Amino acid sequence: MKKINWHRDLEQVRAELPMLHRDFFSANNELEFNLRLDKLRKNIGKMDTYRVVMELARIIGTAQDAHTALMLPQYYRLPFDCYPFAEGLYITATNNEHRELLHCKIVKIGEYTIETIYDMLAEIIPHENWQFVLSSLPNFVTCADILFGTGIMVNPAEVVVTVTNAEDKPSEYTVRPLEYEHYQAVADSAYRLPVNRLHSGKFYWSSLDDGLLYINYNKCREMEGLTVSDFSASLQAEIASHKGINKIAIDFRHNTGGNSELFKPFLAWLSHNQSFNQRGKLFVIVGRDTFSSAALNVYYLKFNTEAIFVGEPTGAKPNHFGEVKYLELKSSGLLIRYSTKYYELHEDDKELYFRPDILCEVSFVDYAQGLDRCLAAVRQFVSE
Repeated sequence: MKKINWHRDLEQVRAELPMLHRDFFSANNELEFNLRLDKLRKNIGKMDTYRVVMELARIIGTAQDAHTALMLPQYYRLPFDCYPFAEGLYITATNNEHRELLHCKIVKIGEYTIETIYDMLAEIIPHENWQFVLSSLPNFVTCADILFGTGIMVNPAEVVVTVTNAEDKPSEYTVRPLEYEHYQAVADSAYRLPVNRLHSGKFYWSSLDDGLLYINYNKCREMEGLTVSDFSASLQAEIASHKGINKIAIDFRHNTGGNSELFKPFLAWLSHNQSFNQRGKLFVIVGRDTFSSAALNVYYLKFNTEAIFVGEPTGAKPNHFGEVKYLELKSSGLLIRYSTKYYELHEDDKELYFRPDILCEVSFVDYAQGLDRCLAAVRQFVSE
């Protein structure tokens, strides 16, 4: 980055962010916010750019609003993808050079255990609950810029990753970061994708199998070639025909948001459908990635239908900020995302999650076998 006037940017953050945000100090963080800005301003001459950026992310995170965050520059990444399962953090994909790491469990990066890394990264992931941290970790753990800025990586050119294999045998691998566009994950021919992970390039799609109409709604956004309105119309026609449909499951578990109004007409229509708005007929799947506008759709179904909810607690807090805008810092050019609206959906503001009726943990054992525990629970459910 060019030479930055950090003092100017910090004072811009102090003056403008609390004024622009819907209620930046609602978490009683005003004193901490100002003290940490003062401390950073005092020490900035002894810090490199990476560490200044990470400390600024921590300061913005004092708002405890998952929608309000410093947009962290990400140029280099580690050569694998990973996911926090119930059993630990596992490598779910990698490139040709590191195929031996596939499906190994990460226990350390550099000198830090995964448990410590979770805590270190949670400081720069603005969040309202731990589910949102888990949702964000796959992106943060693999970003070399973030790992170096937080001190997890000492050498920006390489890091030792300690893993255990299926026999719980530990091994150390030296991996070198590469630019994001140069990373290409190799398909695992032995892995059978569960239904919910099919068609990853589509924002929404559906399938009918053995009486279950499965509706995957991955993004609250319009998809090229098929509008949400046209998709909804096709669903309405299929459901109205009653042909072969015994249950409906709407899957929001990988939906991080967008525009909640797009799918609302279909959800309203479904709420008035007496054939399927019944307990044991309508199911909604949620998870740690269910956030923002997707959470608003989920709450609409909660308030207006007899749906049974299946999955993990959501990354979205029931009462939460949203409707984001962006503040650009004048010297560094960094962007800060901030909230302009507050949604109050629950009488108890201390409620941290939307909790499903049927809990299904995300297990690596299930993942490795291509099993979807949520859909299995839907299929097995029998009304009392």
